[in-house]
Amino acid sequence: MGGGWHTLAAAGGSRRRGSAQRSRRLWLFIACIAALCALLSLFTYRGFRIQGLRRALAAADFGYTEAMITRQDLEYHLALKDDLSAIEDAAREQLGWVLPGEERVVFVDPVGERGGE
Repeated sequence: MGGGWHTLAAAGGSRRRGSAQRSRRLWLFIACIAALCALLSLFTYRGFRIQGLRRALAAADFGYTEAMITRQDLEYHLALKDDLSAIEDAAREQLGWVLPGEERVVFVDPVGERGGE
């Protein structure tokens, strides 16, 4: 008694179910691979971004250190501006200023007079 169209339909139906199941597995596998690629690209992007931020932080830290050195130098020169002995020393050096009772002595460089021989 065998066969008939019922058996063929049942066999074809199982083939369809098997191919549908394989198709679902394939799509699930593709979706997992796509998700992994998305995560990998996201983490790579963030890693490069973190490296850039670290470089920017190092540059800012270097700039801050330079600014602090400049600030200390300016504070030193500002303190000298109000120091009377520093003002007197600068006037003596730059303007040739002498106190009463002192004599000014100027040394002439003999090499400079001969033309740099």
